[in-house]
Amino acid sequence: MWNSVFWYLSGKLFTQGFGLVVSVILARLILPDEFGIIAMVLVIIAMSQVFLDFGFGAGLIQKENVDEDTYSSVFWFNIFMASVLTVILFILSPFVSEFYGQSRLTLITKALSSLFFVGSLGLMQSVILTKAMNFKVQSIATTIATVLSGIIAIVLALRGLEVWALVFQQILLKVFNVIILWLLVPWKPKWCFKISHLNEIWSFSSYKFTTQILQSILSKLDSIIIGKLFVPSVLGFYSRSRNLADLIKSYTSESFSKVYFPYVSNNQGDIAKLKETYYLGFKIVAIVSIGLSALFYSIADELIVILFSDIWLKSAYYFSFMIIADSFTKPLGQMNLTMLVGLGHANVELKLLLMKRTIWVLALITLWYLGIEVFLYAIIIHSFIAYLIDSYFVSKYLPISLTFVYFFLIKCLAIAVVSILLSQWIDFEASIILNAVLKSAIVLTCFLIGMYFVSRESIYLIYNKIIKYKAS
Repeated sequence: MWNSVFWYLSGKLFTQGFGLVVSVILARLILPDEFGIIAMVLVIIAMSQVFLDFGFGAGLIQKENVDEDTYSSVFWFNIFMASVLTVILFILSPFVSEFYGQSRLTLITKALSSLFFVGSLGLMQSVILTKAMNFKVQSIATTIATVLSGIIAIVLALRGLEVWALVFQQILLKVFNVIILWLLVPWKPKWCFKISHLNEIWSFSSYKFTTQILQSILSKLDSIIIGKLFVPSVLGFYSRSRNLADLIKSYTSESFSKVYFPYVSNNQGDIAKLKETYYLGFKIVAIVSIGLSALFYSIADELIVILFSDIWLKSAYYFSFMIIADSFTKPLGQMNLTMLVGLGHANVELKLLLMKRTIWVLALITLWYLGIEVFLYAIIIHSFIAYLIDSYFVSKYLPISLTFVYFFLIKCLAIAVVSILLSQWIDFEASIILNAVLKSAIVLTCFLIGMYFVSRESIYLIYNKIIKYKAS
């Protein structure tokens, strides 16, 4: 499993690192309004992605034995659904434009509607690679696609295409990724489609599909409301801060959970092994995610200005809230959900989502009636409650000690807070870069020293499982 974690994380580090470089360059060439415009359409596409496979992808990964006819049946179903979604969004593009009050969105929405069909062509290859825990090929495909699409987007932005540079970046990212997957993955679909094959995995996929619908729609409503109520630049600032916060989740929860799901699915009968793996993963994700959260929170202002220029400084304010709300509770909560789904309890995941999204709706009400300032505090409260719910329910299906889990988290958080407070003494107005470097050094040093004295076995764990493993 650790080999898979290494390859997935390595791919993430490079693609998102390069993606961040591209994003920095584009942010200096394109105004926040333009990023807000494309975010209005991308949020709709992200909400609709769940209808591509109706949860069959997760069902294929969770099912122990899958034949070629089943893979092909799901592939052709994906193609059909993608075609339907493409046509629907293309037709509804004028209504999208009218909803946001932005006439430019009609043509942009029509162009981005192609993402559904293009993306569906590579879904099954990704499922097969994930089930086999082969993340090396996926990392290669994503890396090449990110580099090529990013370079082309920069060239287009330099030629003054602005928002269209961002549009072509999204489309070409999908196109290049699909082409490379078809070249590197030997599997090709058969001319076979049988409803019976879909029915075999529907009992699991139906719960996953319903969960994904609620998760996809409700999690994007904040961006839709902001895009509707405020000027495009506000959504641009909000989206920028959200994307940066997501980077931390990508390096922790996504990197580990992407591998965790097939691993748990393949070892469902060995509870002792899964329990040991849970504790290992929990300690690693907790230390890494909380440590990174402390680091980025302490240098939020400096980071935004250095990367994107002071035009984007408003994003730093949103970013600091999202660090607290998302960057350590979400990775740990995702671990819990991955364990439940891997054990076959997709119905429990759905119940949990309904509970948590009820709280999220209350947070969205504050956004609509009380404004974005109050909403930022509401999402922090929601995230902490959501994690407590997830951890409680996973303990009902896996014999873990919540006392140990919560106590370990309290120690990590306490050390993180002290590290942040110590870093705030640094204030070199003459050099914002020196400010960021010194604050980062203080936070990381204090956090690691604190964790070593409080829980040195956890530091050794990360060294042995990740650093020492990579060196070998």
